[in-house]
Amino acid sequence: MRLAVAGLVVLASAILLSGSSEDRRVSIYSTVANYSLPVLERNRSDYVGLLEVLEPLGTVSGRVNGNRWHLRYNDADAEITAGKRGARARGTDFNLSANFILEGGRGLVPLVDLSSLLSRILGGPVTFNPAARRLFVGSVAVHFTAQVSNSAPQKLIMNFTAPVNPTIATEPGKLRMTFSHDPVVAPGSPKLTFNSTVVTSASFLESNGEAEIVVNTTAPVLASFSNNGRTIILEPPPSTVAALNPHCLRAWKP
Repeated sequence: MRLAVAGLVVLASAILLSGSSEDRRVSIYSTVANYSLPVLERNRSDYVGLLEVLEPLGTVSGRVNGNRWHLRYNDADAEITAGKRGARARGTDFNLSANFILEGGRGLVPLVDLSSLLSRILGGPVTFNPAARRLFVGSVAVHFTAQVSNSAPQKLIMNFTAPVNPTIATEPGKLRMTFSHDPVVAPGSPKLTFNSTVVTSASFLESNGEAEIVVNTTAPVLASFSNNGRTIILEPPPSTVAALNPHCLRAWKP
């Protein structure tokens, strides 16, 4: 499949995450579901609903007993007291960074504590990037490589370790790939440079629960997908190649 992106083009994709670009959200990636949840401000700190975090991952229930909130997730029990930092999960006591909040039976926990909380409750590794608000349960991260081909005109070939379905849009001199529901992570260097006169560099960014790869170009390019969504190829359309002068064509050759 090939999509022209000479103007502003947005790819239709199966959006598993909810919320507009103006919403503050945290994204959670796992082997069973990828989803996002709203981030709430309480007492000048960021909070998230713990029951909502766990619901897509397994069987979970919560009940209130006075000021105590009891949580059951699969075979694990947890107990947290409203207005307190102390908590208990799987028989182990620990402290939150701020007080637990109980609102109408809904338990809110500090966002920065998600990694330690979930690793205790789930009983497995959890990785959290609090600045970007992206949390990874287990080994679900999608890595990628990017290199320029030796063909003329040259192509930027990006290979991912799992299928991806980004939203793609362009503006003068840039092509943006936004990964709203794919756990794509940064390469060794967040800034990549290429020996090409058309695709000159790319940057990896992440914020507000999303990852983005911004590709800098000197001419319009086409984006095509192959290898069941594991490969994205960027190259000039035939009309652009024909319009370029022979000097530029020679510059593309390795």
